[in-house]
Amino acid sequence: MKNRKIVYGIILAFIIVALGVFLLFYLPMSDKGVISASMSSGSKAMLAECADESFLTKEADYIIEGTVINVGTAKSDEGQIYTYNDIKIEKYIKGGPLKENILRLKTPGGCIGDTCMSAEDTPEFEKGVPVRIYLKQIENELSVFCGVDGVKDLREVVRKEFPQGIS
Repeated sequence: MKNRKIVYGIILAFIIVALGVFLLFYLPMSDKGVISASMSSGSKAMLAECADESFLTKEADYIIEGTVINVGTAKSDEGQIYTYNDIKIEKYIKGGPLKENILRLKTPGGCIGDTCMSAEDTPEFEKGVPVRIYLKQIENELSVFCGVDGVKDLREVVRKEFPQGIS
């Protein structure tokens, strides 16, 4: 009788862990309370222009700064893996406030278990990292302007307001 309870306990624990893994990796993340955006592919013709900060600033509809608060992956119905990067918006450099203060940026690629997919010229986000994102609104959809050039890791950006040596 005692061994039977142990076996049932182990089976129940396994089922709970398996269900947790399924919920964590295979169900899409909730969109409640977030603004969604996707990566633009950029244009090879604009490649040089996209590296120019003044061009990005002029052409973007929104420029936001915030901190990455969550990074998660999910599989689409077609079997593609996407990474969902939640950014808490802390500052608007350009453009008015959006309806929500969390931006969910969907990027192609990521890993679920042992299966990984990657996409060329796609930024990788890390929880806790401050970022600046240049967004373009086309109809009712937001996308990152100029692809990977439209995402800046603020740890690596030399701020115009505080040049090196000035605090």
